[in-house]
Amino acid sequence: MERSSDVQTAHVGAQQALRLLFGVPVGLDVAVKGLRRGGGVYGWWAAASVFPDLPGPPNPQDSSLRLLYVGRATSLRGRVMRNHLRRSGQSTLRRTLAGLLVSEGYRTAWTNRVVLVAQDEVRLTAWMHAHLRLTWAEDPEPVTIEAELVRRLHPPLNVHGVDPEHLQAAVVAAKHAYNTASGPAESSPASEPEVAPGGRALTPGVCCVRYSTGVVAVMSVVVERIARSRGPGGASARPAKSP
Repeated sequence: MERSSDVQTAHVGAQQALRLLFGVPVGLDVAVKGLRRGGGVYGWWAAASVFPDLPGPPNPQDSSLRLLYVGRATSLRGRVMRNHLRRSGQSTLRRTLAGLLVSEGYRTAWTNRVVLVAQDEVRLTAWMHAHLRLTWAEDPEPVTIEAELVRRLHPPLNVHGVDPEHLQAAVVAAKHAYNTASGPAESSPASEPEVAPGGRALTPGVCCVRYSTGVVAVMSVVVERIARSRGPGGASARPAKSP
């Protein structure tokens, strides 16, 4: 059980972080110069027209921008620059964006997981520079603060930690589309799979599942089942095991 002092500290930290996250979002060229190596939380913003069907909280300093995603890092600079702006295999945000941006036709390959091919990693990074903005707040213990912010703000691209009733079916569908776009290579005598550096086979694919009414409806059922399984208040409905 959390101590009341711990809860109060997390609440105060979340309030301070909230003020910073809802400051003026900056372009990524500016952000990468200001990010430090210490821990903290960060928020990704975009114009409402980028994902019009995924409403997020508006920015009080620039009402044309909506909050898309909140994350945490032990190193803000490292997390944003090495992962979110470079490697789909290390960034939930990049994988979700690749699944949502159907018109971009991002191509994937299988190493030990689904990743974007090198050329499309570059394309997605360019898209992020063109369309996204960033805010951040430094804090040495960002885990509880991130959880509190996600519960309060319901950023549309977040899934983990979001109350079931606020999960976006299109985002769940996009993550599924990306994760199933490629798979392990099957051995065939007729042809050998392409091999990545390090000897890992690549199986190409494309994130091209369109979010038709049927797909979103199926994902809505999944979200609904998650909500029912957690019961009131988001708690699991499964009976506790006997000691």
